[in-house]
Amino acid sequence: MSPSTPGRSLVPPPERHGDWRIELDLSPNGRFVDRVISTGDDGGFVTEPVELESGEVIADGVESQRGDGAVAHLAFIVRTVRDHLRRENCPHSAADRFCPSCGARMTG
Repeated sequence: MSPSTPGRSLVPPPERHGDWRIELDLSPNGRFVDRVISTGDDGGFVTEPVELESGEVIADGVESQRGDGAVAHLAFIVRTVRDHLRRENCPHSAADRFCPSCGARMTG
């Protein structure tokens, strides 16, 4: 089960050889992989096709950016999602170089 906020779903960042990404609002993407479900009588794997899901990537990077240990990783994920949601809903009022609410850099 994935954590969620009202109207949103979140997939925790999987580690892929030191790379990670945080995705929101997952939905089937039409790609399939074989998932091992058991071992057959001959010792081979019994698989079933499973459709992959993907969503809006709000952050990605390398393992060293997340900090050391589970608590630091979780704090990084929470901070990243909160920052994304704050920026997504911010009207950028009273912004000069950076928005005081969400921290987005203003251009122009």
